[in-house]
Amino acid sequence: PVTLDDLEPTDEPGLNNDPNHPDGLSNLTIDFGFWQPQFDLALRKSLSAGTPAVVDVGDTVTFTIEVINQGSVTAVDFTVVDYLPAGMTLADSDWTANTDGTAQITLPGPLPGGQTATIDITVTVNSVGDLENEAEIAGAVAVDQNGDSFLLPNGDPLGDIDSEMDAVNSDTIIDNQIDRTSASGDEDDHDIARLTVRSATPTPLAFTGSSTQEPLAAAILAIAFGALLLVWSRRRRLV
Repeated sequence: PVTLDDLEPTDEPGLNNDPNHPDGLSNLTIDFGFWQPQFDLALRKSLSAGTPAVVDVGDTVTFTIEVINQGSVTAVDFTVVDYLPAGMTLADSDWTANTDGTAQITLPGPLPGGQTATIDITVTVNSVGDLENEAEIAGAVAVDQNGDSFLLPNGDPLGDIDSEMDAVNSDTIIDNQIDRTSASGDEDDHDIARLTVRSATPTPLAFTGSSTQEPLAAAILAIAFGALLLVWSRRRRLV
């Protein structure tokens, strides 16, 4: 045991190994470690397993969102916002549709460091073309082992180390990147998934000016006429 008072530790084992403080209370073999909490959430979005990358108008499509805790502290109450593009409508009762065309969900957690939470979102596609659907972590709270919020010395909550958690769809996005680098400008809590939608009604073939129906009908008539001639000629021979 080491007792701390106003000046220095006392009751240390009797080593005097600090040349700058030659007294019986100087023992540099006693060390006090400092732990720096690191809050770091990342997000990755993709088509769910088994979902084709090309679908038809009117189909429902499910995306899978992974929230990855890359830090050393637990996250709770993390909110994910999905930026639904034109051509997609929400078809998932677990999510809340907002008036600005986005959808959001809040999970209570906890999500400890090193673990991943998986969230699915289902949409209906209703327009033809290439669609891009983005999702982002809009907010989260870092807590200690007692469940209390981590606060900085100035009283502010501990923030994400390499992303700004918000609901503003203006970040640089590199697909599936979950480690931000200073050169990329990518926020790793914001990701994108892509989908191609085709028409559900088959497109008719263009008319080329020729048709096989008329020659086929003529051939059938010719065969029938030939058969009649053959029967008529046999009857004449018999007569």
